[in-house]
Amino acid sequence: MENKSRKLRVFLCHASDDKMFVKILYDRVIGDGVDVWLDDKNLLPGQKWQQEIPKAVKDADAVIVCISKNSVTKEGYFQKEIKFALDIANEKPENTIYLIPAKLEDCDMPNQLLGWQWVDLSVDRATIDASGYSKLLRSLTIRAENIGALPPSNTQDFERGIVVYKFADLVLNIATRQVMRGNRIIHLSKTQFQLLQLFMENPDQVLNRKVIMENIWEDIMHNETNIVEVYIGYLRENLEAGGENRIIHTVRGWGYIMRDGK
Repeated sequence: MENKSRKLRVFLCHASDDKMFVKILYDRVIGDGVDVWLDDKNLLPGQKWQQEIPKAVKDADAVIVCISKNSVTKEGYFQKEIKFALDIANEKPENTIYLIPAKLEDCDMPNQLLGWQWVDLSVDRATIDASGYSKLLRSLTIRAENIGALPPSNTQDFERGIVVYKFADLVLNIATRQVMRGNRIIHLSKTQFQLLQLFMENPDQVLNRKVIMENIWEDIMHNETNIVEVYIGYLRENLEAGGENRIIHTVRGWGYIMRDGK
């Protein structure tokens, strides 16, 4: 058992065509206190990627294999990365969480990965699915606990069913329905709470009106009402009532984003 002084090491296995979404996933997992290896971020000029990638897979505590329609049919180094991970997975004790297939869209799972339970991670190739991401964090937490590494920071106490989301000085507790900004308690309506939860599940990501409507107001046609703008306004008023900086920003022509700072 290792000392809980290091972060969990995770390797992101993906095809080049999926790079855009994988970078979103990378930022999210990094933000939750995990040491993530991604070729674009970790390979240094002059290094031989043919040597560094197998080494990174071997050193990882867990490997997330990102699966899409493109990747399952594409020939190339992605298939070799999967083989590296499978070889190591087969050396692990039974029931070890090491290899985690993650679907980035609705697609068939490659035959060589059918023995592992997969997770749905993408809503629309630009937004991480909150439910799927929560399941991923749970697996990573179990893996961290089993090897004595630090667990992800934005995770659940599964035995008590408590979920706490944290972003900058903002804390949202699902179990108690309490929201705090610094030392200030914020009282929100049910709809405002759900809207804030959606943003905290997808920090630093632009959420357009369609995504917000489908998650909060499924039964209302998104192009027939300004309800999103109205509730964003209500939520901002509550979050900024103590003179705090704006944390939900408008991205003109695109939607809204939860971001720390201007």
